[in-house]
Amino acid sequence: MNKLLTLPIFFLVLSGCRLTPSSGSSISSALSIPIPNEDFNPIINGRTILKETLIETSYQIVNPSILNPLPLAEYNFPTIEDVVTPYAVSDATLGEFANQSIQFSNQPLVMPNNVSSLSVNQSIEDQEVVQALSTLQISDERFNQLQSRRKLRDLSHMYFGSDYYWFNQFVEEEEITLTRYGNPVIYGQWQIQKMFQTEVTIPISVDYQLYADASMIYEIRDETYPIGFFGAQDQKFETIRTIDNYKLALTMGPITTIVQQWQRFTNNQTPNNFVFHGDITLANRSLTITKLAASLYEFKIEVFIGATFETADENYQMRAVLRDSEWESVEQHYQLWQPSAINP
Repeated sequence: MNKLLTLPIFFLVLSGCRLTPSSGSSISSALSIPIPNEDFNPIINGRTILKETLIETSYQIVNPSILNPLPLAEYNFPTIEDVVTPYAVSDATLGEFANQSIQFSNQPLVMPNNVSSLSVNQSIEDQEVVQALSTLQISDERFNQLQSRRKLRDLSHMYFGSDYYWFNQFVEEEEITLTRYGNPVIYGQWQIQKMFQTEVTIPISVDYQLYADASMIYEIRDETYPIGFFGAQDQKFETIRTIDNYKLALTMGPITTIVQQWQRFTNNQTPNNFVFHGDITLANRSLTITKLAASLYEFKIEVFIGATFETADENYQMRAVLRDSEWESVEQHYQLWQPSAINP
């Protein structure tokens, strides 16, 4: 593995910062690099995009085997201390759960009456949605595999960075498959294709594993860059195990994702894949379920900093559609825009 630097070369601590451009020479240098394809064109409908992430996820039911031995071991990775996982329990104390038996339900999704009785184009909001989700979440337990496609565009360096370097503007694309094995443990292995603005493309190998021992839950992401490149970012999160939270950590599905993302935003936190650069305490946020037609429902989160979602400097949307009790692909979309007026 090529782990010369554990933090990525493009990592910037920007939370709560005003968007300010770097020197004119940096911008000039960046703009002089040819645009290899439209992904590197920052202009969308007259506005300039700085960062954009799109994740599309679907969930399946498979017949997995036992994963043994486990590919990743927690003692090989340093722990990131300042991240609270969505399945962490406040004030938890170390316990002993080595003999705990975890069983997952096969219960299908049954829409609660306050949702099924809606008229077409009628919605419920916020706390009423939270209550509906709490009754629906058990239906996620039947899923034991997810498939995601993630695309990240980072064209922000000329505004946030110092002098321009060829690796600062890039596009990442990956296709992820995570499976919950019978142990139980979640594991996946895939590649990221990372293209720089100079048209150099490299493959980045990724291993992901979530598992537990008697008292702790470990979530590990291992990146390996090709020889000659650096910037691999390994992650390990440790969470105290309780009687309920390991099962929650192993649960994958649309409802669980909606619940966890909404909890993050309402607690003035942001999900790992969608870190806001503005002050999240100033964000507008909404959670809705809308009946679009008979047996067709839209679950949606919107979070934005600005006057409206469409004109916001920063916005996030999660949209999940349920059609005839079957989930379509779940979309999460984040955008960071160049403000219309940037102050020096």
